[in-house]
Amino acid sequence: MNLCEGQGALNGLRISNLQGFATEYAMQMARVKVTLDIESITSDVVIIKEVFSQGSALIYEMAAGGSNFDTPCKNAQTYTGNETQSEYSNSGPKLIIEHLYIHAGQIEVSP
Repeated sequence: MNLCEGQGALNGLRISNLQGFATEYAMQMARVKVTLDIESITSDVVIIKEVFSQGSALIYEMAAGGSNFDTPCKNAQTYTGNETQSEYSNSGPKLIIEHLYIHAGQIEVSP
């Protein structure tokens, strides 16, 4: 990570599924690198210059109560007391991603 230059990278990121889902994980990335416009960090619109993802795998799965992406969001809203807040709230900064690169990615839908 180089915060002064607005750069950061993660290697081996894995987001496991919650109980009740058959697949082992929802998403994993061998490497993800992000470059920000550091001058925009304190503004209403944060500019992300580049997101580079290598070796990504995403598995979308439905189960009772929703998908493996919807369920964690609903749980977080319940935990924070924001169940009544709309899905797309107007609070917080907006994000603009100028360039998104996905190399060797895979998307799967699990029955």
